[in-house]
Amino acid sequence: MKTACFATLKKGIAPFGGCEINVMKLRAIAICIVSCIAFAGALSADDSTPSHHPEIRASVSVQKTTIGVPFEYRVVIAGKKPDVKVRLPEKRVVYPEPREALKENKGKERGDRSTAQDDALKVPIFVIKSARKEESKSGEVEQISIIVEMAYFHPGKHRLPEVELFDSENVKIGYRVPEIEIESTNPQGEFQEIEPPLELSGNWWRLVWVILGICAVFAAGYYFARWWNARKANVPTSPPIPPIEIFMQEAGSLARKKHIEEGRVREYVFEMSAIFRRFLVGQWRIDAMDMTVTEIRAALQKTLPRAMFKRNESDIDAVLNLWDLAKFAEFSPSGETLKVNFAATVRLAKNLAGAGSDVVA
Repeated sequence: MKTACFATLKKGIAPFGGCEINVMKLRAIAICIVSCIAFAGALSADDSTPSHHPEIRASVSVQKTTIGVPFEYRVVIAGKKPDVKVRLPEKRVVYPEPREALKENKGKERGDRSTAQDDALKVPIFVIKSARKEESKSGEVEQISIIVEMAYFHPGKHRLPEVELFDSENVKIGYRVPEIEIESTNPQGEFQEIEPPLELSGNWWRLVWVILGICAVFAAGYYFARWWNARKANVPTSPPIPPIEIFMQEAGSLARKKHIEEGRVREYVFEMSAIFRRFLVGQWRIDAMDMTVTEIRAALQKTLPRAMFKRNESDIDAVLNLWDLAKFAEFSPSGETLKVNFAATVRLAKNLAGAGSDVVA
């Protein structure tokens, strides 16, 4: 047996499981096996190499909706530093082509064919209301989201418009574009619950009485307003208090404080000066509260009749000069001098007002 095998090997034939196989065939099989192993290793090596191509996913917020209802169409690009250029869709209204409109209205029994086509052309297929891009990052993965808000106005199944994406070499990148189904709001054409118009034939007299009632209310309001205004006009108003009476009341109140008797010179001077200035404001409309003594004298000379000013000039100078000295020159007049000043001020106010010899309370 060994001699037979050796002889067969020398001839180029080897035994294998009872069968004789040519040595050249064995070499070819071995080369194929080694090539397959090398190719599988290369594939596994390629799979293990990290890919920098971004992942693109497109989705829609609803799979089915009705005509005119807005929805969101979102395209997400994720990857490590995705170098993708995005061309955002513009806001636009897309109308159907004439052929599409004719095909869509084919088979309608009502109306003329051209009329149906014209009506369909007036309704847009879809409207893109807005489109924006948002970017975010989580670890090494960057994400770009394109969010398109749109609405469809034709029933049926529609393939959404493709968002144009380009790589670094300006080659367009494709992705699986989703579809959406749009349903009609009234597919069976059933009658809706619509309120009929109001019939006034049976309510004629009721409407007349309502109008007359409204006119009566307006008339009553008008006459009531006139009566009320006339009543307010007839209400007697109390006459205004003359400035000299206000001066005399305030002067009497100052006298009861006994500033002169108790030696409070500055308090008396300041209060009496303020009382007399208010009198001039009310009696002669002289803005005496913000004037100096010199300005008050000049205003009185300009405002008063010449005879009245000449008759009271000495009292005007005496009263105003004493107050000025007591305020700013650290002059402390005696009690008798202040009593004389009080009497002169009262006399001057009465003369300027043209009043009689009223007695201070």
